[in-house]
Amino acid sequence: MNFVIDASVVIDWITLAEDTDLPIHKISGLAILKKIDLYAPSYLISEVCNVLKQRYKYPEEKINSVIKKLDSLGLHYLEINSQHWPELLKISFQYNLTIYDSYYLFASLQTKTKLITSDKALLATNLGITAKEAISAL
Repeated sequence: MNFVIDASVVIDWITLAEDTDLPIHKISGLAILKKIDLYAPSYLISEVCNVLKQRYKYPEEKINSVIKKLDSLGLHYLEINSQHWPELLKISFQYNLTIYDSYYLFASLQTKTKLITSDKALLATNLGITAKEAISAL
C-alpha cells in the first residue's frame, strides 16, 4: 500500500519520537522495512527543516540528523511543474488552503493514494486521513 505524507506527520514523527506506540511510528517502520511506499512533494524536507528551526529551535546538527532519518524512509519525491498549477489553484480555492497544502492533496490525487496528515485543514477536506486511520487501512 502507498500513501502521501505531509510535513505535519513528519514533525509528529520527529518531535514525538519517545512515544513509539504512536501510529506514525508504525507507518515509518513499515516504510523503512519497504512494506509500504511513501510519497511527498519535493519541498517536504524544506518545510520540515523550517518548522524545526523556527518553531522548535532545533540546532543545525539536529536538523541534519533529521534529514538523514527522513532519508531512511525511502520517500518518493514528486515535483511540481507548470502543468500542475491550474489544478493546484483549483484545489486551493475549493478548500481554502495554502498552495503548499493544496499540493499534498494534489499529490494524493495524482498517485491515487491516501494523504496521511495531522493538519486540521487538510483533514477537514475529507481527503486526508490520520496515521491511526492509515494503520487501520493496512
